[in-house]
Formats: sequence, C-alpha cells, structure tokens
Amino acid sequence: MEITNLRVLSGERGSRAPGPEASILKIRGTEIAQRISELLMRAVGPYALPFRREAMEAGWQSTRLARRGTQVCRDLAAAYMNQRKLSIFGGTNEIQKILFPK
Repeated sequence: MEITNLRVLSGERGSRAPGPEASILKIRGTEIAQRISELLMRAVGPYALPFRREAMEAGWQSTRLARRGTQVCRDLAAAYMNQRKLSIFGGTNEIQKILFPK
C-alpha cells in the first residue's frame, strides 16, 4: 500500500492524471480498514456495544463488566460504523473495479 501510495503521489507531482493506482489504493485501503475494524469488534465482543448510561441504571447488564468495557472500547462501535462508509464515498468500490478491471 505504501509503495502504491508513493506512486500516486509521484504521478501528481508530475501533473499526471490519477490512473489505476489510485483506484487500487481506494479499494484495498477501504477493504483493509473495514476488516481491521471488524476484527477489533469481534476481539472485544460485548465491550464494543455502545454505552448508554440509562441502560446501566436500569440494570440491563452487570455494572462492573459494562463500565470496564466502556472505558476500554467506548469509541469502537462508532469507529466501526464510520468505516462502513469508506467503500461508498469517492466512488463505490464496485464502480472502481469496473473502471479498472484486473
């Protein structure tokens, strides 16, 4: 990924239009970022659940377990949801694959 990124940057310095390398970066970069966020969600299990104070007060979960989880992973669910959009903006990955087939 780093070498491909350097190729794209080098092409821009030379006033060259972005080619297939930019699409490769977009496709693979988003796929990797999404897979990492999925792995993190699986690794922390229920700790990744969004924290809602009112749920804690109602006693929906073990208070000790939920508080510990939210301290460690409180932003993980939001980051996971945010990663979903990466494959859509900047041209969906499916469109990028049509533009520059293998």
